[in-house]
Amino acid sequence: MTKAVPRPTGGVKPSREALESRIRELEVENQRLQARLQHVEAEWEIDRDALAWHEYLCLPESEAEMLEQVRTGPTLSDVIAECEREFADGPK
Repeated sequence: MTKAVPRPTGGVKPSREALESRIRELEVENQRLQARLQHVEAEWEIDRDALAWHEYLCLPESEAEMLEQVRTGPTLSDVIAECEREFADGPK
């Protein structure tokens, strides 16, 4: 630990070594925060892309809306039957 130099006004002026040490600490913290910011920005981009696809595909916005779609939408049997009808004649 470095010593602080007393100021004539009664306050304490940090020594050069103390200031340099604090600058190094702040630079390390800044690098850590910059790395964290890049990570958060990358996650944000992924979330924004997912949201854009969610909106593009018209997926439900709530659990209630999803349950309504499940209740009123086609069943798995309906989808299979449609596929069988569509592909009954073979590839087109």
